[in-house]
Amino acid sequence: MLGWKTLGHEARLKDRIVNYADDFVICCRGTAAQAMTAMQEMMSKLKLTVNETKTHVRQLPDETFDFLGYTFGLHRSNRSGRWMLRQTGQEAHRAGVRENQHDDGPKHRATQPGREGRRT
Repeated sequence: MLGWKTLGHEARLKDRIVNYADDFVICCRGTAAQAMTAMQEMMSKLKLTVNETKTHVRQLPDETFDFLGYTFGLHRSNRSGRWMLRQTGQEAHRAGVRENQHDDGPKHRATQPGREGRRT
């Protein structure tokens, strides 16, 4: 996403890009249409395709969006009860990863030869 900054989009649109591998979010205030157009033009020049089914403009705080297993948007604080913009889903995401990691049968501890059946 260095090209975004080099071409001056970040300064012109006053936005920030958050990326991980080939996924990214453009965070901006009131310039979403221009950011979308600039991103599509840039990807086209690079001969990259944009997955239109995964590409959306979201208006926070009225809407939420998912990125890397987290949901970003307006959520009520457990401590204060106040509404704030933040991400949720970390616990559910981690639980899903743990659940899918080792579903290949019962878990066994490795033992040293001659110590089978003994607990250490």
